[in-house]
Amino acid sequence: MTKPTSKSDASRIQSTQAKAHHDVGKGSFASRAQSAADRQAHASSQQTNDGHGAGARTDGQALGGNRSSGGRTPSSGGHPHQHSS
Repeated sequence: MTKPTSKSDASRIQSTQAKAHHDVGKGSFASRAQSAADRQAHASSQQTNDGHGAGARTDGQALGGNRSSGGRTPSSGGHPHQHSS
């Protein structure tokens, strides 16, 4: 049986690949390692939270409903958390 890829494993793989001037973009080995680590971390968090996931609500309401968008909405263009100067 193989050991699951951890976040630190994926980070090390990405760093090593980048330093060797290998592709670290979409579809690369480093990218696939990161994806595997993310899936493993998500699966672990699901198990430790009795299937509700980290920060999940059981009352059907979305999280963060009272956050200010800084005057911007996704439909008005731009990132909702960018602030103009």
